[in-house]
Amino acid sequence: MGVPVQIGGDVAAYRPVTDDIVMPPHERFEDGELWYATLAHETAHLSGSPGRLDREVARRYHENRACRAEEELIAELAAAMMGAHLGFAGDHIDDHARYIGGWIKALRSDKRLLLKAAAEAQRAVDWMFEAAGVSSDATDTAEAA
Repeated sequence: MGVPVQIGGDVAAYRPVTDDIVMPPHERFEDGELWYATLAHETAHLSGSPGRLDREVARRYHENRACRAEEELIAELAAAMMGAHLGFAGDHIDDHARYIGGWIKALRSDKRLLLKAAAEAQRAVDWMFEAAGVSSDATDTAEAA
């Protein structure tokens, strides 16, 4: 996808200032799927930056808790969607649910938010596939072959 990923440290994060992602080493995760799900989450954040999908909540991430909560919901939904595209077993679905649950509490006032976040998450996943130069149905095509 042309996304710089630095491996090392204890924290996974998208860094807007350097426009890159930092990821702990693979061995710090229970399994490879969880590492890739975390990478997809951080890449979803990167997709919202100016010059990409330019999500308002991504630009305003540090301004207030509501923007941060919405952006985190988008990124986590995108990670779950990407995992489904890639054929992950879904063994860590509880991790996604726990993470999303913490942010949903901050967003109870907007009943449309989940649908809006899901649409933005799908845009992020579409962007990831486009940036990688593959069709989002490539996994389906590969499995059929």
